[in-house]
Amino acid sequence: MKKFLVLIFSLFVSMPAMAYQNYILMADKPITNIQISNDEVLKVEPISSTKGKGTSMMIIPRTVGATRLSFCKGRKKIHLCVSISEDKTYIKSKNGIKLVPVDLPVELKK
Repeated sequence: MKKFLVLIFSLFVSMPAMAYQNYILMADKPITNIQISNDEVLKVEPISSTKGKGTSMMIIPRTVGATRLSFCKGRKKIHLCVSISEDKTYIKSKNGIKLVPVDLPVELKK
């Protein structure tokens, strides 16, 4: 049993690490009505501030794939195409939206 556990552990350690890139999305108006076409690929968490404006959210990739992120910025509906590869998250930005990558700690990088 002990040899089996050591074998399983060594297989997981030798597998390539997936380093998905998280982003913080910031808008100039409040963000509401967040929708994701494929929530298995992407997770979104609204970020609350002390002023309670709700103008930002965290974009957290879950797995390799593509999805569409839609939300309302004020009264305007915004659609973003999000593509996630093994080492990078691609998001095409629009006017009035700022995307800030959240870098991984040095210990977790390849």
